[in-house]
Amino acid sequence: MKMIYFKIDILLDKLKVTANHVARESKVAPHTVAAYKYNTVKRIEKDTLEAIIHTLNVISIEKGYGEIKLEDVIELK
Repeated sequence: MKMIYFKIDILLDKLKVTANHVARESKVAPHTVAAYKYNTVKRIEKDTLEAIIHTLNVISIEKGYGEIKLEDVIELK
């Protein structure tokens, strides 16, 4: 069975930002962002994931990397 894998850690490294910075900007609890970063999240909340992706997208565009696509964030492994 394939599993959902979040690539938040890769994006954080690429954008040179911390999970705490993303948590602050997205108004998501730091432990929740960390759960996505370390792939320990138990339940995917659509609103939470949208807030995190939106924040990463804003940062990515500001840094000149362009828009983040869904496949940059989630993968089936």
